[in-house]
Amino acid sequence: KFIYMKQKVIFIVVLAFSFLQSCSIIKLDIIGFRSDYHKVSEQDLSKIVFLPDSAAISNLKNDGKIYAINGKQLAIALQNSSKALVYRWSLDCKSKNCILVSACQKYCTQNNLDLFVVAPYYDMDVINVQNLANRPIFVPNHLYYKIDKMVKYNNKFVNEISANLTTYADVGNKNYSFLFFENGKFIEGKSNLF
Repeated sequence: KFIYMKQKVIFIVVLAFSFLQSCSIIKLDIIGFRSDYHKVSEQDLSKIVFLPDSAAISNLKNDGKIYAINGKQLAIALQNSSKALVYRWSLDCKSKNCILVSACQKYCTQNNLDLFVVAPYYDMDVINVQNLANRPIFVPNHLYYKIDKMVKYNNKFVNEISANLTTYADVGNKNYSFLFFENGKFIEGKSNLF
C-alpha cells in the first residue's frame, strides 16, 4: 500500500510539473493588449510610416498611410491649430460612445475643427476600412517608447502631451475619447460626441 501511495504522489507531482511547464510556453494573444505590430502583413507594413521624432504632422493629408508619432509631435500640431479635436479611437469598441471615423470627420468639418485620430494599436483590418479622415490616422510609436504594451505606451503618449499642455494633465486619468483644443490649449474632454 505504501508503494502504491508513493507512486500515486510521484505521478501527481510529475503531472502537475508537466502542466506548469506547458503553461509557461502558452502565450495569450489578446487583440489590443500589445501594439500588434508583429501581426501586420507585409502588404500593410508599407502603409505604416515611423516619423522621425521631430517631424511636423500639422500639414499631413490622408494618403492612406498610418503615421506612428510621439505625444510631443501631436502637442505641437495642436498648438498650430486654432480649433482641434483629438479622437482617441477605440478600434474594437462596440459602445454607443464609439463612432466611425467618417462620422467624427463630418462633425469636425461642420464645426470647423481640425481632426486628429489616434488609434491605440495596429489592427490594420479595421484601420484600412476606417481611414477616411482628412488627415491620416496616427498611432503612438511603440518603438519610440521602447514598450510594446498598449496601456503603457499610450500612457506615455498622453503624458508627453500633458508635459507640453499643462491644462491637459488630468485627461490621461479619465477615459475621454474626444479631446477639444483651441490654439494648443485643452478646453474639454468628452466620453461621447453626440
